[in-house]
Amino acid sequence: MGRTQDALDRAVEEIGEAKNIQAGAILAMDTLGTIVRENVNDPTALLAALDDFDNSKVELAAAIVRNTQAASEPAPVG
Repeated sequence: MGRTQDALDRAVEEIGEAKNIQAGAILAMDTLGTIVRENVNDPTALLAALDDFDNSKVELAAAIVRNTQAASEPAPVG
């Protein structure tokens, strides 16, 4: 493959990864809204659900950092 095709393939892959991250973030926000609405009258359940959500945020943040670092690495030359 030529360098142009390699660059295009990499760009397509990175765009796909970014869309997956964006979809994950949107799902996380939707989930948070659902958690709050479903547990608004039960503070104990709400706090437990929010603790679970916080753990998910940590995992999402780690995935974003991993993918951001990978995307910022220079493309191989050759």
